Amino acid sequence: MSIKVDAEKCIGCGTCEDICPLDCIRMDEAGKPFIKYELCWYCGSCQIDCPCEAIKVTIPFLIR
Repeated sequence: MSIKVDAEKCIGCGTCEDICPLDCIRMDEAGKPFIKYELCWYCGSCQIDCPCEAIKVTIPFLIR
């Protein structure tokens, strides 16, 4: 996976869900985010705006 959510750091605030421009992040029953990877553009907005630094985005391919 190229997007990792650290469940220990995540406080379930929903910022990542709100900020995602493609609406591909949802919160599960436990209040933790999960990503619909097939829709994600890997823009990094969820990582940038996460107040807990719980999300790590890495580009899954080499851009030249």
